Amino acid sequence: MTLILISFNFNIYELIILKPANMEIICQVILKQCTGAFHNKGDNMSKFKIYFLCGIIFSLAVNSCKEDISETLQNNQPVIQSITADSIFIPPFSTIKLTCTATDKDNDELIYYWSSTKGSFPDGQTGTSIRWLSPYSSGQDTIRVTVNDRKNPAIGIIIINVGNPPSQTYVIRPINASINVSLAPVLSWGGAYGVSHTLQVSNVNDFSTLIYEKSGLTNNYDQVTGLTTNIKYYWRVKSSNSFGTSYSPVYYFTTYNNPCPGMPTFSYGGKIYNTVQIGSQCWMKDNLDIGTMITTDKSMTNNGIIEKYCYYDDPAYCASFGALYNWDEAMSYDTIPGIRGICPPDWHLPTAAEFNTLLASVGNDENSLKEVGQGSGAGAGTNTSGFSFLLDGYHMDVTYYDVMNRGYLWTSSHLVKGVPYAFFFSASDNYFEQIHLLKPMGYNIRCIKN
Repeated sequence: MTLILISFNFNIYELIILKPANMEIICQVILKQCTGAFHNKGDNMSKFKIYFLCGIIFSLAVNSCKEDISETLQNNQPVIQSITADSIFIPPFSTIKLTCTATDKDNDELIYYWSSTKGSFPDGQTGTSIRWLSPYSSGQDTIRVTVNDRKNPAIGIIIINVGNPPSQTYVIRPINASINVSLAPVLSWGGAYGVSHTLQVSNVNDFSTLIYEKSGLTNNYDQVTGLTTNIKYYWRVKSSNSFGTSYSPVYYFTTYNNPCPGMPTFSYGGKIYNTVQIGSQCWMKDNLDIGTMITTDKSMTNNGIIEKYCYYDDPAYCASFGALYNWDEAMSYDTIPGIRGICPPDWHLPTAAEFNTLLASVGNDENSLKEVGQGSGAGAGTNTSGFSFLLDGYHMDVTYYDVMNRGYLWTSSHLVKGVPYAFFFSASDNYFEQIHLLKPMGYNIRCIKN
């Protein structure tokens, strides 16, 4: 757009051809020229000419402004079609490629400029495709691209999540190289909490053949089924989140060979229990876990509902170690020795005499009844009997005590009314002890077959 201005210098008129970049400046020039010319000395005819020319100048200026405004209004803003990244989940201090695709209806030249709240651009910040280096810290980072046609820019953003793959898990139970493991064991692991896990079990250490696989696990434990007696099994855990995958080390265990004849497992209350034959007795190989969990600050009552305590008020402990019950709850608020109590049908809460028979069958070797990994030194469990007892601690008043250090099993026998017997297991010695305790104490239960 070209604007013609006429400059007044007394009675001499000059034509000045301008191509303005800013109409505000032009208007100021016009006002100055016309005002100065008006105050110059001259006859009326000269002033008439001045008025006439100023009118022409203002008319040209107004038309020029209209042209500029029309030109601006008719410009089309660039349209961002897409902003893509190699991945929106990346580890800290790693590089991804970002690409922006945009169009312009006016076919204007487009300039792309990138910026971010964190991180950096190793190869510069301009271009349709650039590389972005994530920061050391985890979190969400906003990356902005401005697409400019030099008149009406468009802006787009993309969110990149920076974080780490899950940490490697570690075994909790059964510990590596355990023996006499049940045919439906609960496998549990620690670490990598709050992510998705896949549990794999195989009879070969390269996992080319899978005996059991379950994915989508959000708890750090699972009960495996389909195992057979006296077999060495390998297992591992794959943990995944949006940032990647990690594998645990490979662990192994060997299953036992002495389940109760004709009944290696059974179901009770929605959970699978294993059995073990020791001498003439058929025992549950797992601590009982039945009922509704109540928190440690609440008391069990005779309300027709089986209630249980879980260590730390965490159901995961009950799933792996079994539940804790006071004596009245275990006995279903009866006092008859050998009663079923809360045991499954055709099973009962053992008497003190039946516990003594068990002890005699293993040669008074308490360690043979404890699972491998329970206890240490003189009290290290060997589990040669297959009984697989776990040191689950106990509940008293409103507190849990001594998990992995002590364990107790209720009997249905009592010394005098209100003083029942329990059997005590220690992590530090091989001494099997029968003691009498108060009924409100919370201990484990092992049921025995009728």
